[in-house]
Amino acid sequence: MLKQDNLKRIVLAASILGISMVYIESVADNVALPAIQSEFNARLSDLQWVDQVYALCLVALLLVGGSLGDRFGRKRVFVVGIGSFVLASMLAGLTQNSPQLIGARALQGLSAALLVPGSLALITEHYDSSARGAAIGVWWAFSTGMLAVGLVVGGWLIQFVSWRAIFFVNIPLGLFALTLLARIPDDKPANAHASGDWLGALLATLGVGGIVFALIEQANYGWTSLPVLGAFALGVLSCVVFVRVEARAEHPLMPLSLFRSQNYSTANSLLLLIGGILTALFFFLPLFFIQVQGYSAGQASLGILPMALALFFISRWAGSLAARIGARPLLVVGSLTVGAGLLWLARQGIDGNYWSAFFPGILLAGVGLACTLTPLTSIGMTGIDARYAGVASGVLNASARVGNLLIVTVLVTITAAIFSQNLARNIGALNLAPSVANAVLEQSTRLAGAQPPQEADESTRAWINHAIDESFVTGFRASMLVGAGIMMASAIAAFLLIDRSPQDLAERSGQVSSTLESAM
Repeated sequence: MLKQDNLKRIVLAASILGISMVYIESVADNVALPAIQSEFNARLSDLQWVDQVYALCLVALLLVGGSLGDRFGRKRVFVVGIGSFVLASMLAGLTQNSPQLIGARALQGLSAALLVPGSLALITEHYDSSARGAAIGVWWAFSTGMLAVGLVVGGWLIQFVSWRAIFFVNIPLGLFALTLLARIPDDKPANAHASGDWLGALLATLGVGGIVFALIEQANYGWTSLPVLGAFALGVLSCVVFVRVEARAEHPLMPLSLFRSQNYSTANSLLLLIGGILTALFFFLPLFFIQVQGYSAGQASLGILPMALALFFISRWAGSLAARIGARPLLVVGSLTVGAGLLWLARQGIDGNYWSAFFPGILLAGVGLACTLTPLTSIGMTGIDARYAGVASGVLNASARVGNLLIVTVLVTITAAIFSQNLARNIGALNLAPSVANAVLEQSTRLAGAQPPQEADESTRAWINHAIDESFVTGFRASMLVGAGIMMASAIAAFLLIDRSPQDLAERSGQVSSTLESAM
């Protein structure tokens, strides 16, 4: 029998190892996208699905994963989540084409839906109220730190080993976590007789999945095609029915009464927008650095590292500052700071010096994001009935992840459209042979990953590469400008809709900061 203190440490270590796999995969695969595109000759939509099907499956079943832990035992569901995540990671590393990789990533997302709520549920169960805050503080610190680890380790593994290594690295982490979990006694289901909202889960999956599918595949089939129109209509209809079902369900997946709080509704909306901007930067910057600037995967990961480090070090300070001055001014200034960073990035072109062209914008974006995400999470929980604290937290998490899907999809759609238009114009200006020009234009779905045909001479290939890079930069600039507009709108919404001085928030922010400092 383990001593209680040792048991707590094992629970915390296993929880951190489990969630670390999820966070590493959330960023490392972005750095791997150019290498995956090159090996599989993948289209842009393939890359989007590799990146986004993981988040899609995670967000669709995130709330269900928490309820499964209550019904069948939190440790049991957490073990299933880790085991299936390890299996999915192994399959992803062994895939031979894009569809196989997309399927493995979907399984990773489903597994992560069990991991994310299960990780915190175990800590909550084994730590009493006096020590729980410090334990969760350590959990959050390591979780955020995994963004930086995923970037650096993932980049170097891709450069010196293979992009497949970013999936295989989960195997030892998962096995170590399972070894620790074997030492933890089995828990009893907390709500074994509760019925799950399976209809709500199905409708949420169809709603988000249908809309995102339409946004991604319209680049290949067009908005008027039957698959795109059908998927979009199914998604919108499912979302409408979902709201009606949740309003009448006895045990709803997402209680609509939560949204009677203006702070909670605003926090969810802003997390959707701001979380999406964060993910969009992790998606676009590796492509820009590797395919346009010519960086290696390792250099690209280091290039984005300042943003991850800002999130890690400033988030704790932001919570403390929000307790002193209130969340609203920090949210307004933070949103404007992110917007300024995006405007800076929108000014850049080909062959810019990293330190003068990219570092200021990346750092500004990281500082601004750190100043917004922590206070938003705290203010979203202010005034919520304690009975719904777990569900409220899950919905906030889901909002951020839905934003990851939707904002990235919208910005990629904008970038792809502008890229195609400019590529056609730039290639037309070169007066190339029709066969050469068509060979380039047929690759427009690959964005900056497009390649000149082999039959072109060296000089022509150089001009074609320049045309491709210029076209991508034009699309990238447009997306950064749209992102800056989103952040400006977020600042206005925070100023108008967030309460001036929610007293409960100050208390919560101070508690979070103090427990984190004591834990570290």
